[in-house]
Amino acid sequence: MESNKPVSWELASEMFGEGNRHYFMDVKRARNNSRYLRISRSDRVENDKYQRSQLVIFENDLGFFVEALTMVLGKWSHDELENNQQLNLWQN
Repeated sequence: MESNKPVSWELASEMFGEGNRHYFMDVKRARNNSRYLRISRSDRVENDKYQRSQLVIFENDLGFFVEALTMVLGKWSHDELENNQQLNLWQN
């Protein structure tokens, strides 16, 4: 039996920011039924005009993204960023 319910492409969403800059984190479902994270930044540049930047992290890359973000934020929180080290998680 086929469902008459519309497909929901947006699974979860959060927004934060203030003033002229806002961030949006959306988990969405792609047409192939996989999920992805879309991080957007919206800056008001004029009265009713906005500039938007987006980053899309696909489901199969999410583990790498979370690991890299965790490592960078760990170094930041321990004030270890002065060495300007590049982390390379793609090497085996």
